[in-house]
Amino acid sequence: MVSGSTQREVADNYGKSRSRISQIEKDFKDEIAGKFLDGQDLEEIRSWIEKKHGFELKNGRLENLLSKHLLVIFRNMNA
Repeated sequence: MVSGSTQREVADNYGKSRSRISQIEKDFKDEIAGKFLDGQDLEEIRSWIEKKHGFELKNGRLENLLSKHLLVIFRNMNA
């Protein structure tokens, strides 16, 4: 979600380590995937993201994030 250089900037600006930023991203992706697997539709998830986190994932970004993260989850389940 956040590129390496952006992760570095976020870490510097908020006093967090890059590994902590990565963990926050992973937790966010896991939460979105969980909502999707629980049967929430994309618009419900999109609305939840906007309300809880204050930003929008538009133009296929939510779908892209979900498809990539679900692949990671399923690969890890089969490992």
